[in-house]
Amino acid sequence: MSNNPGLNEALQAALGLEQKGYDHYKQALSQAKNPLTESLFSTLADQELDHMRRIRELFEVSPSEPTKVSIPRSELEKVVRNVFEKFSKEDRSTWDLDITEAYEHAMHLEQESITMYGRFAKESKASVETAFFKALEQEEVNHFTALQNAYHYLKHTSDWFESSESETWNWMNT
Repeated sequence: MSNNPGLNEALQAALGLEQKGYDHYKQALSQAKNPLTESLFSTLADQELDHMRRIRELFEVSPSEPTKVSIPRSELEKVVRNVFEKFSKEDRSTWDLDITEAYEHAMHLEQESITMYGRFAKESKASVETAFFKALEQEEVNHFTALQNAYHYLKHTSDWFESSESETWNWMNT
């Protein structure tokens, strides 16, 4: 375990927030009614578990072992894209924003994570810790972007095509 009390507190807070995210995604999955929401929330739950595993690793290693605490870039966009490729445009036109509150709460949790990891990165004393928290922060940005795109696509599909969200994942309009 790390002998840095500040790092230990940061890691405990990170574990708590990742667990909240995981619990939220798993609970929301039971209410999901369309393939996009199911795939997105299932993938996000899996990624929160992976984040928790990697955070626990940081508890166990010293700052001289940076390879053990890296966060690989997520394949979230690829997962969502695969859902879009499985269904025709006509099929997708029947999808509704099935769990509005779950999306909104998820975006709030992801924003909270982005803020927290950004702060931890700035407060970290070791470069490996800074890099680790910056990587987690970027992962949460990716989560937020995916949620925001899916939310706007499902809530206001016609508006989505005209908005800047469609520029982020422009393949969603095919």
